[in-house]
Amino acid sequence: MATSLRRGLALWVILLLGPASGSIAAGEDAAAGERAAAAEDTFAPFIWTFTGALSLEPDVLAPEKLRLYDSLRFTIDYRYDFLHAAAALRMINDGKYTPAHGSYTLGHYFLLETGGLALDFDSLTVKAGRFEHQDAVESPYSLFISSESLPAMLADVDFHGGLLTYQSRWIRLNHRSALGYRDRGANYKLVAFNVGDFRFGVQESAVYVDRSFDLEYFASPMPYIFTQISMKSSGKPWYEEGNDNTLMGLFFDWRRPESYLYAQWLLDDINLEFLVPEFLKPILNPAKIPQKMAWSVGGSYAFPFGTLGLYHAGATKYVFAATQASSSYSDWPYEYAYYPAVEYTLRDGTPMTLHYLDNYIGYKYGENNIAFLLDYTPCLPGIDLHASLEYVISGSKSPANPWHEYRYVTDTDRKTKLLDDDTLEHTVSTRVGVSWRWRNLVLFTHLLLGGVFNELELEEAVAGEPKIFRPQAGVNRFLYGWTVGLTHYIELGR
Repeated sequence: MATSLRRGLALWVILLLGPASGSIAAGEDAAAGERAAAAEDTFAPFIWTFTGALSLEPDVLAPEKLRLYDSLRFTIDYRYDFLHAAAALRMINDGKYTPAHGSYTLGHYFLLETGGLALDFDSLTVKAGRFEHQDAVESPYSLFISSESLPAMLADVDFHGGLLTYQSRWIRLNHRSALGYRDRGANYKLVAFNVGDFRFGVQESAVYVDRSFDLEYFASPMPYIFTQISMKSSGKPWYEEGNDNTLMGLFFDWRRPESYLYAQWLLDDINLEFLVPEFLKPILNPAKIPQKMAWSVGGSYAFPFGTLGLYHAGATKYVFAATQASSSYSDWPYEYAYYPAVEYTLRDGTPMTLHYLDNYIGYKYGENNIAFLLDYTPCLPGIDLHASLEYVISGSKSPANPWHEYRYVTDTDRKTKLLDDDTLEHTVSTRVGVSWRWRNLVLFTHLLLGGVFNELELEEAVAGEPKIFRPQAGVNRFLYGWTVGLTHYIELGR
């Protein structure tokens, strides 16, 4: 907790003083048709959609082989006055998870992607249930909430009016886990100021263990760091057991009708030891810790020939890791991830890799990487087309093992690290998506082509600790994914 307090206080000092001088996801592809279908139908109080898609991409168990699979998705969206109810269920047989019981499913498993209620009172929105959730910053590289829009059980309060935007969100991580995960929960908070086209704000997140919900974090507008100082420090009758992990950050964005520009910074730990004069270091003995941070910048502009977007992001090594000087992963598994694991097992005993894109709560590529993305959306009548080109460089990472080949932070050299591995993974990919709407039908197709060089693979780093993803020299693979499908929707109540 001490390092959490240090980094939190450091960032609030900065705020007070001011500045000194992977593969195509079937869910994403199938949902694209439904988004296009609903784009022009916001006034229909009831919309039912059905999406069917066929995908061809590398098999999850044998990437050297291609697998053809289907995905079926059903959604219900109902709005009446201030009430909004939504539900989405998917059936898919890509082999990623164990199929549901019964031969009638034909090898499909079920994913409950959405199931919740929202109350919208203009300036105030309250929702609870299972939802795909997003960051306040609109970016393919958002830092606090993954741009993969992963579904989670959550409760959210969002106030947006006049000068101020305030949002508090609870995210359930692990609860009554049959796999032995300890109960875990997370909270996310945003405070932003709106001035014309500009918005500037502070974002915070907290992860805690041995409880899946914390009312204090959710209900209080106080910065999480002060909640920690008050509730987690000993010598008080209300002292609570625990050692929570907090993250803080800043962002700004500028939105115009033809353009969007943003910058975002996430701080997991900051080393202020360099601010202490050398002659005082023997007296003060300041702690030296790795700088742990992530950043994201980018934007888009609408030209007469279409909209161009350019984005960049990166993260140092160990960011999102639990900072414990005297305890290992097993003592405090409060990584900024949905599951404190990198593997799981199918019902038949087949070991599977839990891909980090499906696990990070925040920045989708996690720690120890830099990424660049160029995307383009042309102006074509009657057709929606989107194309992108991406380049990502990654070193070793793990959503579950805080210090990789070390058991404790004290075993590291406590230096800030970024892409310091002897071998690095390089991924180049291009994606093209097209959708076309005709009456109550939307046809869509998506294509991924690229290559990954020195691909990340799981390997053991420390006996008894979770494995880490590490680049493997000479392990190269062609990336390919193709999806085609259609969405049919029915509107009632117009």
